[in-house]
Amino acid sequence: MPDKNEGEPDGVVLNPQANNGELQLDFKQFVESFEGEDESFGQYSADDVKSFSFEEFPSVQGDWSFDLEQGALLQILRLSRSIIDKDHFSSDTIRIAVSGNTLTACCSAVGIRGEVTVALFADRIGLDASQTVELVIGTKPFEQVCRAVSGVARFTVRSKDQLLIVTSVRFERPLLLLPKHKFMDLHAAHLAALQPEAAMTLPADTMSRAFAHLKIAIDPEVASGDMSVAEMRNGRLSAGTPSAIATFAHKTFTLTLRMRTRLALKLATILEAVSGMMQVECREKYNIFTAAPFQIAVESTSTTFADIEPLLNLAAAPDQFIAPKDPFLAALPKLLAALHKDNPVVRFRMKETGHDARCSIETRSPDGKRVKVSIKSPTRNSC
Repeated sequence: MPDKNEGEPDGVVLNPQANNGELQLDFKQFVESFEGEDESFGQYSADDVKSFSFEEFPSVQGDWSFDLEQGALLQILRLSRSIIDKDHFSSDTIRIAVSGNTLTACCSAVGIRGEVTVALFADRIGLDASQTVELVIGTKPFEQVCRAVSGVARFTVRSKDQLLIVTSVRFERPLLLLPKHKFMDLHAAHLAALQPEAAMTLPADTMSRAFAHLKIAIDPEVASGDMSVAEMRNGRLSAGTPSAIATFAHKTFTLTLRMRTRLALKLATILEAVSGMMQVECREKYNIFTAAPFQIAVESTSTTFADIEPLLNLAAAPDQFIAPKDPFLAALPKLLAALHKDNPVVRFRMKETGHDARCSIETRSPDGKRVKVSIKSPTRNSC
């Protein structure tokens, strides 16, 4: 395994004693966790801004208005789609606060609260610069608007009709403004009363890659027990199931923190879009992650993750097969070429131990043919 100071995924430990030595997982997600692929949220370019005009926007009358470019809307969309959860109680609304030249959107659900702060595209119209105004709107219609807008959108408030009218190039959509009590912030009062107990600062990309790596081994259906937890402990972030455990070690992981895996999956999606440096704070019952443009508060848990040190100690675990990263990645293109939407899963099989240890990885191509690669261990405990 790499030194934990390198900040690379330790790997995925496959346990042949669970599930008869087989593991099935979404292979595309598995590969992306090693390759560090990023989803692009392209901003409106500088050249587009210079040539931009509101002339093609529908003419709408209102009390005041503000403008957001598409990249800012996509950041808000990422926050809402990550946090709002139909399976667990959440406020199916978004609170928007316009202050100065920025807008802060807030979403809240059981176990997690998030804010994203984005810059307005231009100065507000019809509103004093010193004023801060809060609006509450439904999540679903707002998400529909975010997907429909191209370039820049203008949001016009018409108070007498309780409407927020969104316009863009040849596009117009009214959104109903809701009473402020319709937004249920489940965590703000608790967070305001708590003081930081411990903190660490690290590159946001490091934390993003760590949580992205955990996603490959998390089973969201596990709701209790030590496998329902993602934990940072002894410089390593870990999560998984009896079949597979994903770990990521880094020298900056100086805290001990825990959260339910369903919340870790939400956090992982949001962290894909962070940048710069990140501050992580531990408060009583909460872990708070702050990195531009997000601040995410996640409830902690007293449940600890399974003791995986014996699994990571090769000498004490002769039945484990751990493949070094480079040879393992060299085998992936053949498997990726065979994957298709109806069969995105691969199967791992471990055979023998010691000098004869082998790991085979196989899937089936669209025409039904078996595609298989094998990795053989050249030494007793590792390949």
